[in-house]
Amino acid sequence: MNILILGTSNSILKNGYVSGLKRALPNASWTSLSSGASPGIQFSKYAKMDFTSYDLVVLDSVPNDEQYALQTPGYSYSNQNKRILLEVVSTISSQTKLIVLGIAIRDFFAKPSAIYTDRENLANNMGAQFIDFSSLLKVYQYLYDDVYSNHPAHPKDEISNKIGYYLGVAISHHYDHITNRAECVDYSKNFEIVSTHLNEGEIRNYKNSLTEAQYLECEKGHTVSISTQKKLIGFFVNGFQTNTFIQLTADNGAVLTVPLLYKRMEKGFLNLFAPLATFQTIKTLTVVDQYEGVLQFKPRMTTGKRDIHTPKLQLGSFIHWDSEDESNLTAYNKVSNSNHLVLSDTVKNSVTDEVLKAIQASYTQSSGLTKIRYFFKLLRFKHRFKVTSLK
Repeated sequence: MNILILGTSNSILKNGYVSGLKRALPNASWTSLSSGASPGIQFSKYAKMDFTSYDLVVLDSVPNDEQYALQTPGYSYSNQNKRILLEVVSTISSQTKLIVLGIAIRDFFAKPSAIYTDRENLANNMGAQFIDFSSLLKVYQYLYDDVYSNHPAHPKDEISNKIGYYLGVAISHHYDHITNRAECVDYSKNFEIVSTHLNEGEIRNYKNSLTEAQYLECEKGHTVSISTQKKLIGFFVNGFQTNTFIQLTADNGAVLTVPLLYKRMEKGFLNLFAPLATFQTIKTLTVVDQYEGVLQFKPRMTTGKRDIHTPKLQLGSFIHWDSEDESNLTAYNKVSNSNHLVLSDTVKNSVTDEVLKAIQASYTQSSGLTKIRYFFKLLRFKHRFKVTSLK
């Protein structure tokens, strides 16, 4: 089985859910094109990829989308954002089997955000499987005082690893019954990845055990011309080697300033997608040293101020998009069909069984008031998760 993962930092963590997946599917081949601190529209970079070469694609972007859309001033959960994600999901699902992970950030764990519920509805309408991570974490709350790590977007590694393992087992059991939706539309023609600037100038190449990347090094005054008429939705940068302002000049002459004020490191690279708050056709990008106006939007992980060094940008590919049907969001409508939860429900059964046995063991091994507390904990657990017996 050949599996592609398009994910957040949750998909990169050494002992996270991917590690559990690999334990359950030891003979699978894995490709990860994951990137942290970047919204899900970054994966439109791969819209023209031949997804038929993969037996399964895992898409994980909910936590970064929540942080950008709901916790980043100046950035909104716009219809254009929703449409781009719809087209990415549809394009993948038109070619192969797709699993969409629903990992919420801590702030939206108790009550699902609009991002989370929309993503489940989108998965359902596109014939993909949705993994309701939040519902699984709520089962584990009966074993753990806190199901999240110190990072607001990362469930504890131990828990994610177990969920990943159960998911891998569920995939192996249900794979033949998971069908991609052949009627989904391939929207790859709506996207254009521009990287001609990476064929000239001072190019920096990086590679590590996870990925590799190429950037054009730009200093103060450097201008990159862009020829496409499609709207620019964002671009990739090396966050470890970028601290500057940039000015984007639109086709109507308007100038947009974006602060790319990341914390520079002595070496290495951190591939980040810097989205734009509003999408429009851009003709040039120019590196500038300072900006005195009020900035309405700052990409995540930026520091908010220029450092003392010469302004520098390491620039990767641009992503452009245009759609004739960008206002059509019917795929986000809720439908009664629940086939999208086959894998999630199977995983939940495994998690429920694990936690039930752990509570039962504690009940059996305890005495006195502690035993009474575990007895009532068992009753609450049985009632909440509809366990038919206490075995």
